[in-house]
Amino acid sequence: MYEYTERISYSKLAPDGNASICTILDLFQDCSIFDSEECGVSLKYMTDHKLIWALSFWQIVIDRFPTLNDVVTVGTAPYDFKGFMGYRSFWLKNNGVTLARANSIWSLISSETGRPVKASEEMISMYHIGEPVEMELAERKLHLMGEPEVLESFKIMPHNLDTNRHVNNGQFVRLAADYIPDGTEVSEIRAEYHMQAHIGDIFVPHVFREKNSLGVSLRNPEGKSYCDVLFLTRY
Repeated sequence: MYEYTERISYSKLAPDGNASICTILDLFQDCSIFDSEECGVSLKYMTDHKLIWALSFWQIVIDRFPTLNDVVTVGTAPYDFKGFMGYRSFWLKNNGVTLARANSIWSLISSETGRPVKASEEMISMYHIGEPVEMELAERKLHLMGEPEVLESFKIMPHNLDTNRHVNNGQFVRLAADYIPDGTEVSEIRAEYHMQAHIGDIFVPHVFREKNSLGVSLRNPEGKSYCDVLFLTRY
């Protein structure tokens, strides 16, 4: 288990005055990086061993969004490894009250071949293994229902990339969140990742609008999905 504290600054707010969806994703991602750096499975370790942890699935349940000046505790714990798959929990608290919980599934990929590889026992032993956060786990496979609205395509730019030179997992959700109508309160985010995206790739958004949910499938011009994101809403 690993935790750190963060103060919610103005730059982390959405137009409604609460921390943005992307702020919560960034806090969780930073927490996992801090944890990995501290336990020895650092970015340098991964680069030296020609490995990448690629996110396969996010489920984030949000009870309340933090707001300006809130001091939050961000925590994470990897809790299981199965072959090339890794499982990691997250939590976000303010004054001991849980604001958000998350479950994530990761795939260990060779940066040389692009193929999944099994995590070694040595690598697994380096992690701070903990218990999964208490939450109702959703099915990993997303089912976006109804007829989609196909919107204007756009090109991936350099600011969408991370240190692995592909689109960061948080960027997919950030791009999908642009289609959430104003005034919508999101209670849960689920994201299923299908393939990596790189600079110059073209995204064609397919938006699925249902009562109490919004689905966004970010696809290539041939119709193959890079990532599907489902936002569950309170109204």
